[in-house]
Amino acid sequence: MSDNDQASVPSQSSGERVKGDPSSPGKSKFRLRNVLMVVVPVAIFAGGALALARFGDLDVMMERLTRPALAPVRGQVLYNGQPLRGGQIMTWPASGRGRSAIGWTDDEGRFTLQTDIRGEYTEGATVGEHRVTVTAYELISAPAAPPLLTPAKYASAETTPLTITVRRNPEENQFQLTLEGEPPSRPKRAGGPGGDSPNRKAPPDSTSSEEDTSSSEEPAEETKAPTEEPAREE
Repeated sequence: MSDNDQASVPSQSSGERVKGDPSSPGKSKFRLRNVLMVVVPVAIFAGGALALARFGDLDVMMERLTRPALAPVRGQVLYNGQPLRGGQIMTWPASGRGRSAIGWTDDEGRFTLQTDIRGEYTEGATVGEHRVTVTAYELISAPAAPPLLTPAKYASAETTPLTITVRRNPEENQFQLTLEGEPPSRPKRAGGPGGDSPNRKAPPDSTSSEEDTSSSEEPAEETKAPTEEPAREE
């Protein structure tokens, strides 16, 4: 081999890498970038699939992510110093955000609040301040509005003076609600079917009229002709 040929051969001991060598830094970065472009989308897709499988559907997942915090709430309702039986309690978030909770009192006036989450009642109420309404109605069989047994001011979220503040610690969520006053007066029933009216006259009694007729039509006494006594002989 001539000296010129030896000069054209690159020296392997100089530490320089030959162009096209797979171990070069440029090739390594290119391969890493290609791997990341494939792996990252696959990981995102797999994570989304797992989330959908866990939460059921996208709506449920978003609802659970945005659901306000709930905390257990218990208490007792007293009406004029006595436990209120069969009363309904509802909470109304003062901030306008969150969900209302509902509960019913037992024979001792005690209740537990629950919140409707997608058609299922979950124990607890939204953390924060609430206005509270309390109502109790008389049970009637007629198809009409039942009479209210508690004062009307406690039946509306706009007029109720009752408020509670639900905290995350369940031990701080024991409340006693006190109601005072009289229930609304019951309206008097107007005249009509089944009602009494002062201007309404009672229908005549057919039985008594028949008796009067029969008594007025008594047969006249028969007039007997005078009987002639036989003449006496003198």
